[in-house]
Amino acid sequence: MKRLLIVNNIPTPYRTFMFNKMFDRGKSFNIEVSVAFQACREKRRLWKPEDFDMKFPYFISTGLKSRRSKPVNLFKYTTLNADIISKVISGDYDWIMMAAFMSVTNWVLSLIPSKSKKLLWSESNLMSAHYMGFLDKYFKKLLVGQYDALVCPGKYAVEYITFLAPKMKNKMVLWMPNIVDTQNFREKVIALKENRSELRQSFGIGKDELIIFGSGRLVNTKGFDCLLKAAAEIKGRYKLCIAGSGPEKASYEELINRNAMADRVRLLGQISEEEVVKWLSCADWFIHPARKDPSPLVIIEALNAGLPMAVSQNTGNAPESVIENVNGITFDQDDQNKVNTAFGRIVNTDVSSLLKMGQASMEIARSKLDPDIVVDRFFQALLQLR
Repeated sequence: MKRLLIVNNIPTPYRTFMFNKMFDRGKSFNIEVSVAFQACREKRRLWKPEDFDMKFPYFISTGLKSRRSKPVNLFKYTTLNADIISKVISGDYDWIMMAAFMSVTNWVLSLIPSKSKKLLWSESNLMSAHYMGFLDKYFKKLLVGQYDALVCPGKYAVEYITFLAPKMKNKMVLWMPNIVDTQNFREKVIALKENRSELRQSFGIGKDELIIFGSGRLVNTKGFDCLLKAAAEIKGRYKLCIAGSGPEKASYEELINRNAMADRVRLLGQISEEEVVKWLSCADWFIHPARKDPSPLVIIEALNAGLPMAVSQNTGNAPESVIENVNGITFDQDDQNKVNTAFGRIVNTDVSSLLKMGQASMEIARSKLDPDIVVDRFFQALLQLR
């Protein structure tokens, strides 16, 4: 049996689902998938390893300490995981998959010789990447050049890597978009839609009101301020409902009050996954106005829910998620007039078009983003890597 080791920062709900799926499907390809976590948690992420049912083999690094010591509690970019480095050097794996720039450990893993094939796992793109000076770019180019293949969610991510190191254009690309649990974001949504009128009523939504739903942290990079400015200009029978919390909440509330938009704009705050599923079930549109966002899971969730999509062109997985005027629209987040125009189109879309676009989104999710299809395609390509 061949062996794939994935080096990841911490256990999270979405990655745990992905790794469980890879471990399960890998058996059909005679590939064992295991995961090395660099720490238990991060500052803003309060999950703990015991919160998850991790069916795949894994271990949590003890950093520079002995194997009998406690695992590293808090992930930092400066963390050095000697035990993970030792595993890679030992060459017990056929492939090592990791994000080259994630931490000092990954820098070392990128540069040290290894018998294993190295898979560069990257979701970043030129729009979401931080400013790079000459030395930054040179160092990243050095790291990237050590890999045998790319693992990317879409074309923007590949463009970023080949911008850093043009010779990587000749390397194999293993496509790996983010995946979500279709039981929650497809099957539950389909079931809830059977009682959509009652669900809308429980949220205080009028019978003929359009629900435009967005989800994300209330921070500048997510672009919700431009969405609120558009809502101030575009009147109509709609409710713009944004789920999430963050440092911009107070300024958004002030903007809503100043423009007397409380009747058509709601900030829902941080809500549970169960509540997100309910909102996806009764929404008419999903909107994501990010200034920069590498490959957001909320896009995949909304596609599985069968929603028409309005996504900024700065969103990393926009090309793979939106077919223009088929399942939705994209817009230029950097031009407020274009944001306003897009919002106006959303508000004035007729019911027949909404149904067609929602069906198209569901088809994209079923044919391109189904977890089994995504993971099987990944393993099929992996076995072709020489």
